[in-house]
Amino acid sequence: MMEIKETTDITSPIFDDAFRIRMAVFVQEQHVPEKLERDHHERGAHHFVGYVDNKPVATVRVREHLQEWKLQRVATSKNARNHGYAGQLIKAIVTQARQIDSIKKIVLDGQITAIEFYEHLGFQAVGTVFTEAGILHRHMELVIR
Repeated sequence: MMEIKETTDITSPIFDDAFRIRMAVFVQEQHVPEKLERDHHERGAHHFVGYVDNKPVATVRVREHLQEWKLQRVATSKNARNHGYAGQLIKAIVTQARQIDSIKKIVLDGQITAIEFYEHLGFQAVGTVFTEAGILHRHMELVIR
């Protein structure tokens, strides 16, 4: 069973866990420059971390803009992949967003290799393929009301 914790405090242990996962996945595995990984959007964002047996396994950063929640920095620790943790985390975030009347849709820029994963969660790809941090992406959205 995965426990989900959330913080907006970038000095909290939850944020530290989120950032450790992101550094391992994006900087070490995918070679995204570290200066691109940690940006000015950390403050004010919601940082979600999934824990299994008190160990952080997956993370998602959520930013609110107008009537949308934007999911960013979706990552799962290498040794915790293929267990559905990121999917559980995203489903919990979608459930939370549905409880807020002002949020109309959830958007994200998904890596091309993850498009099918996001489609399985109900997101639809829109627009053309683009490159971000040297990785091909596609904008995706999930209308919730």
